[in-house]
Amino acid sequence: MGKVMSMRCPVCEEKNTGRVGCRQYYCWNCLIEFRITDSSETKLYYVEADGSLIEVEKNEVKELQL
Repeated sequence: MGKVMSMRCPVCEEKNTGRVGCRQYYCWNCLIEFRITDSSETKLYYVEADGSLIEVEKNEVKELQL
């Protein structure tokens, strides 16, 4: 059996994340989806009510949570 690895959220640093796709994760604390690119860069996305994703910067996440 393979090893299960927890991914830490790049915003809140918590392990309360789930995998939603290949290199894509969702943080249940921040309500942000994030993905790791081929060049190991982290991209953050706000999930709209219709399921569409809007790319955001790390400093914008707290503003979206208000």
